[in-house]
Amino acid sequence: FVIGRLLSHRTAGPVYAFEKFLEDLLQGKDRGFRVRAGDEFGHLEALAKRLRTKLQDDYKRKDAG
Repeated sequence: FVIGRLLSHRTAGPVYAFEKFLEDLLQGKDRGFRVRAGDEFGHLEALAKRLRTKLQDDYKRKDAG
């Protein structure tokens, strides 16, 4: 039970945090995203950074043009 609980937190936690990150971005809230040490899905950090940068660049171009 304990092992299952630890594994579920290491996988479900980052997915939930990434969902919240996406919701915040869609609402215009600019914040970073990080997973905890030892969590799965560390690649989501890189994806979040790319997405955040892309949206920032798009907004800058929209405001400039």
